[in-house]
Amino acid sequence: MTFTEIRNELVNSLHGALGIDVILSDQASPERDVPFLIYSITTPYAPTGEFGSHYQKQTTGKDGKIYIEDQRREQPSATFSFTACSENRWADEAHTAYIFGEDEAQSIVEKAVGHLLHGAYHDLADKGIVIAEITNVGNRTTLIVDEAAPRLRRENPLHQGRRAPRFCHRDSRPQRNEKGVNTMAKDVIVVVNIDAKPKASEALDILILSTAGAKDIKTYRSLEEVAADFPNSGDTEKTYRKVAALFNQGKTTLAETLIRKVKVGGIAAPTGSDAAAKAKALVEAVETIRETDNDWYILLTDQDGDDAVKALCAWAEGTEPTEAELGAGEEDHRKFYFGQTSNKSLAVTNRRCALICTDSAKLDEEADAAYVGNVGPFYPQSVTWKFKRPQGISLPNFTNAQRDALEEANINFLTDEYKKIYVKNGVCCDGEFIDVQMGADYIAQYMREELYSIFLNNAKVPYTDAGFALIASGVFAALNRATDLGIIATDPESDAGVFTVTVPKRADATDDEARARKMPDIVWEAQLEGAVHSVKVKGTLRATLSA
Repeated sequence: MTFTEIRNELVNSLHGALGIDVILSDQASPERDVPFLIYSITTPYAPTGEFGSHYQKQTTGKDGKIYIEDQRREQPSATFSFTACSENRWADEAHTAYIFGEDEAQSIVEKAVGHLLHGAYHDLADKGIVIAEITNVGNRTTLIVDEAAPRLRRENPLHQGRRAPRFCHRDSRPQRNEKGVNTMAKDVIVVVNIDAKPKASEALDILILSTAGAKDIKTYRSLEEVAADFPNSGDTEKTYRKVAALFNQGKTTLAETLIRKVKVGGIAAPTGSDAAAKAKALVEAVETIRETDNDWYILLTDQDGDDAVKALCAWAEGTEPTEAELGAGEEDHRKFYFGQTSNKSLAVTNRRCALICTDSAKLDEEADAAYVGNVGPFYPQSVTWKFKRPQGISLPNFTNAQRDALEEANINFLTDEYKKIYVKNGVCCDGEFIDVQMGADYIAQYMREELYSIFLNNAKVPYTDAGFALIASGVFAALNRATDLGIIATDPESDAGVFTVTVPKRADATDDEARARKMPDIVWEAQLEGAVHSVKVKGTLRATLSA
């Protein structure tokens, strides 16, 4: 994508949203009627290391040996400055209404910032343009008198025929008439990163399952869309609240975006002679859904009962196929279940699920959905699920003994320590950290995609050392990607990922493997980056610093 194309996309987006001219500064063009927006380019297409990525390129030399070259891809960016311009003037010839330029410019810049933060953000992201930062708005109010503007145009021919509010100055001489122009310019700095990592809000595939009646699975991007199919009343009220808790995390999340995409579907209320039978029916319904729509990763439901929660935890763990099942042709569509409970002694030891505990009277706050909505936008970037502050959920009334029991049982909960409220633990039900499990799932998914791309984009992968190296490049790509996302640790000196990949040689293959066109296994190991969850600071306070 060229810089001109990027600029045009940004300018056209603002023009369409604001309905006013958006023009490049310092141009010899006819004077424009206010209001209008001018822009300048402060750093065009400059490389930055912030979103760069490190990877290793494999080549096969003439000697048949495999050589690995470290390379770093820089992330280009551009910085734009936008200035909203207006003036004090009569709104009509009859002088029935007066427009204050300062107020109008303020309104324009507020609309521009709002558009860049929301509408333009998602529209441009789909085209590979990411708005990475918007600085604070600044006031650039300038008074232009009639004699000052012509003098400026004489001094700088580029400005001939138009007022250039950003370049006008306050005239020090007495004003000779009443036709002064108040110009308020508001700078909005937009940093654009091109081809950055995918938006977190679109990366995590979530399914919320309602048991209030059969309804086809559909993707929603707003609460208004959800309300049309799952109203905030009656049997569907809980489903609506789940989506609301998922979407409405506001500034409580440290992520740069919010989740704005979720699948919601409905099934008939599970039936059975008791809670266990209903839970079994619920799992069977989920499996039925997977036969027609398996394109999701996280599962949330409106069922909070103990039997349902335990059944879904066991089901989620069973979604990861074994090596034998994969060898037999089963596809890998592993899932992860998030649930909530009020049972402070619930015993679950499955690893592909995470639970958050609250008071029974607070289950309608949908703590599980709020938790996912608060931390989920980081995905696939590695992030600890501890120390997070989901919006809209209340501090439960737990005793110290109950908190200790929940920690021992690997169940998450909202805690209050030194007047700091946050989620404790951040673990799966088997004690593994949530980010570790999700990181492993992402590596498996991304590596599979890379390997399929190699097979599909090459006429043939030869059964040679070079062919084996080509296959291995997909493994290296996935591991380097995981390093960039903070899943795999980096070496402090080389900044490379801490992992090893053992690539077999053609000579390592058996005759049977060669006849079957089956490559010997590639084996890799990697060191997790991990996170700090606790710290002890020790010090000594002395009256003096002398020995």
